[in-house]
Amino acid sequence: MNDFNLDQLSLIVSQNAPVPHPNCQLTLIDALPLDQNPAAVYLAKLKKSSRRPQKCALDTIARILSNGMASCFELDWSRVRYQHTALVRSQLMDGYAPATANRFLCALRGTLEEAWLLGQMTAEDYHRAAHL
Repeated sequence: MNDFNLDQLSLIVSQNAPVPHPNCQLTLIDALPLDQNPAAVYLAKLKKSSRRPQKCALDTIARILSNGMASCFELDWSRVRYQHTALVRSQLMDGYAPATANRFLCALRGTLEEAWLLGQMTAEDYHRAAHL
């Protein structure tokens, strides 16, 4: 039997349940060229002084979405959907100061916008996922 911990919004799995596998669905199989990678394109548009902190933000988000399996350059941003961004938002709001969480969410929105502009996701998928 599964229960929900409403304080942490996490699923508590009974002893008999199978252990969930890492989310590999969002991990790229083959690396994209940097000019086609939404995270790289987003970071390239930033001022030099903003690139390092925003890359760290995207790496944190990629680790959340892949159960620690991917960096921001290894995540398939084109497959990120609303349920993924809702999870990220929840975890960031629980684990970071509001200003830091909002900065991370700006990096997420910017990267999703680049995935859309690069033609890797539909406008509908982008608008749903980026609606945080």
